[in-house]
Amino acid sequence: MTTKKIVYPRLSIVIALGLATGLGSAVPLATFAATTPAEPTVSFCVTAETKNLYSGYLTRLDKDIAPYAENANMAKAITSYKTALELSWAAMTEVHCGHGSPGYASATHSFKKTMERAQAAFQTAAKGQKKNTKVAAVTSSESEEKAEPETVAKTETPAVKPTTTAKKLIPHGLHRGQRSTSVQDLQKELLTYFKEKIDAENNATGYFGPLTQELVIRFQLDKKIITSRTSPGAGLVGPKTTAALNALAE
Repeated sequence: MTTKKIVYPRLSIVIALGLATGLGSAVPLATFAATTPAEPTVSFCVTAETKNLYSGYLTRLDKDIAPYAENANMAKAITSYKTALELSWAAMTEVHCGHGSPGYASATHSFKKTMERAQAAFQTAAKGQKKNTKVAAVTSSESEEKAEPETVAKTETPAVKPTTTAKKLIPHGLHRGQRSTSVQDLQKELLTYFKEKIDAENNATGYFGPLTQELVIRFQLDKKIITSRTSPGAGLVGPKTTAALNALAE
């Protein structure tokens, strides 16, 4: 007598048939979709602690550069110092914190070390450089004592040109989503270049939003830095865009 072997259908086939006949329709697909974790939209490195850290570095930066704001030889060092702070903080505000740093503590430590190096580099550049000085006015009594006799021909003293304050240089690395004084300087430069009237819509707020990005793209197209709105770097203030902006005042 021959015994027939009974083969049972696989469980996956049974489940598939059940779904096809409506057994699984009681559980909506949205229920499964809701279990997928959403992509974070805010960096976990932006906390009260790191905000205070950034504020402290910004205050220190302003204090460090103030004595050399009118020294043309220090313009490059000042720009580098500002750029280091802005780019380091921009990395902290990225969704994944620090452009891929392994965690909050590591990213915060990296931020501190970057700013320590930036401050040290600025202090090295400042050695031997003159600080801002004010020329003391000569009193009337001193001028009378030094006046020459009327019989001696007087020579005219050439007029001293007033010292002009060095223009704030735009650092590279600015991009949409940032908020800083450097972004405000960028906005003022772009609005002046395009002769835009500053009003409720066109205002140097210091926030790099869509309107600022549009002005950057227009400027890049005008200066032939990019060939189209979809070109790599469109809307980002990279080295070429920075050089073109800073050259406007030269």
